[in-house]
Amino acid sequence: MSNFITKLTTAGYLVLASVPVAGLAVGVAHAAPAAHVQIGDLDLSSKAGMTTFNQRVQSAGQQICRDERSLSGRESCKDGVRAEAQDKLAAVIQSRSTTLAAR
Repeated sequence: MSNFITKLTTAGYLVLASVPVAGLAVGVAHAAPAAHVQIGDLDLSSKAGMTTFNQRVQSAGQQICRDERSLSGRESCKDGVRAEAQDKLAAVIQSRSTTLAAR
């Protein structure tokens, strides 16, 4: 498992896209904000690695959700960013697991 996690960390970047922000004017096109969370330098099998990952996701959430005006909207946006980051991390782990199993 440790070897698997080490190979996983070479994935490089986990791309986070924001959840749609409620309350945008209908018909106005906005580019969805996005952030990149680097994971290539992290040992995600360690507590310290996961702590750093979570801090980076939190920072990305603050960046993506900074324009949300209401506190509840901002928190909802950040919750969405955290959920998406966890989903994408799980997908990267699954992808790496499938790749390693095929070898």
